[in-house]
Parts: sequence; C-alpha cells; structure tokens
Amino acid sequence: MAIPKVAYFDTNIVRDLSELRNQITAEKIVFIKNYIGNGKWVVAPSFEVLYEIISSPDASEETRIKNAKFYDTLVNWKYALKPSQEILEDDICSWIRCGGPSTPYCAFDADQSVFIQSIRRGTTIFPNKVIENIVKQSRYQNKRFVEKVFKDFERNLPLKAKNELKDNPEKTWKRWWVLGGFAEIIGNSLVQKEHTSIKCSILSLPTIKSAVGYLLHTWYRQIVNGASPKPTDHYDFRNAILAAGVGRIVTQDRKLRNTMNHVPDLNVSVWTLSEFISDVL
Repeated sequence: MAIPKVAYFDTNIVRDLSELRNQITAEKIVFIKNYIGNGKWVVAPSFEVLYEIISSPDASEETRIKNAKFYDTLVNWKYALKPSQEILEDDICSWIRCGGPSTPYCAFDADQSVFIQSIRRGTTIFPNKVIENIVKQSRYQNKRFVEKVFKDFERNLPLKAKNELKDNPEKTWKRWWVLGGFAEIIGNSLVQKEHTSIKCSILSLPTIKSAVGYLLHTWYRQIVNGASPKPTDHYDFRNAILAAGVGRIVTQDRKLRNTMNHVPDLNVSVWTLSEFISDVL
C-alpha cells in the first residue's frame, strides 16, 4: 500500500473550510474530503490547532464545537503531531544521537480519547469560564513572547548592525545563513555547549531552521520595514515549527508564507488553499 503524503492545515484554513469563509463552498469541501479519503493525502492533526479552534474568542460555543467536529472529520489521527516544543526537543536529541530529525508524530487513539469523543458527540467542550481563562492566559503568554523574543532583541541590537541591515538587507540576510553565521549561532544556543561540535549543522533540522528563520525574519521586518511584532506571532511561530516537521503547510496567512519562503533552502512546501486544490490535488 502506498504511503500517503501528509499536509498540515493551520487554524485559519480549518475555520475557512468549516465556516465556509473566504469564498469556500460546500462543493470544495466535498472535493477536498473525497480526495483526502482516497488515501493519497492525509491532514495531520495538531492539538495546538484544536485548542486554538475551541478557544477562539470571536466564535460562539456552537461555532467552536462545529469547527472542532469538522476538524475531527478532516484529519487522520494516526498522524497526530506532537506539540511544537516537544518536536523541537525530540529533534535536538535525535540530532545529537544520529545527526537527523526524529518523527513529528505521536501515538494517539482518538477512539479511546474522552476529549475527542466529547467533540464527536457535540457536547460542551469546556465551560465558558474555562474558555475565557484560556484566552486570557494565551494573550498574556503571547504578549510576553513578543516582548522577550522580538522587541527586546530589536532594542538591544547595536546601531551599527541595524544600519548594516537597513543599507544592504538581502546581502546581510544571506550572510546570516552562511555556515557559522548568525542563524547557526542562534540554533546552537538551543543546544548544550558540549554538543555544538557535531559535524552536521543544527540547521540541517528543518524544524530548527524554520524556528530560527521565523525569529530572524521577524527581526528583519522590524528593522528593514518598521513592522511591529503582533501577539499572534506566537501562534505563527508554532505553525512554522509544525509545518517544518511535516514538510508541507496550507495557510492563508501571507506573512507566514512570506516568512517561510524567505528562509534559504528550507524545503517546506507552503501553499494557499487554492494552490493546494489546483496544483496538488
């Protein structure tokens, strides 16, 4: 039996499909599900996407449950993804042991999961008070992430480095990615010092390269384009890691697509939904 190709759908794509937003029609839904159902392609589920779906602050409880049920019918739980942080940690451990990435997937039996079964029954997933607390906590975590990872870096970057990037943005960007350059230094900072002598670069791991690329591109945009980081960058940072673990992502987020396509030799396929339907399916 042929091994199916795996794609990762971000939250906005799932909501577009489930809520028939952005020119999505019922006919397109049937087409996608039929094609995925033939075994050539599967959509890898992520609990990070699922939690984002069920805690969407702009959606009613009815819509959240509807979207969660739709997600369950769209994905193949045999290809459930680990959380993004766990993928990074496992990839680093695997790189130290054998110089390559680990699997991004984890064993999960949806039929035995009380959580998934409650979604399938269409019952209340979380009480509204719990949803409110999740949203509040997420906003706080996202704000801290943006402050610490993005804004503090831009504030502390020497003026000479800022001017260099402003004067020659693409030349400087390419230099960041050469062997032993800025990107590799950041990647190595994620690993214990005694392991940085491994011959294979840490950036050979797609997930690490994607994570570092997202950070560097965000700093690049701040200095070159004057673009301010947004709290939702935290979600996109995780999406970049999950997408690299799978090797393929479908997203309508232009900024995320531009970011991933700006990372040299990332080798992750990045499609809009229209591109996925017309060029792939």
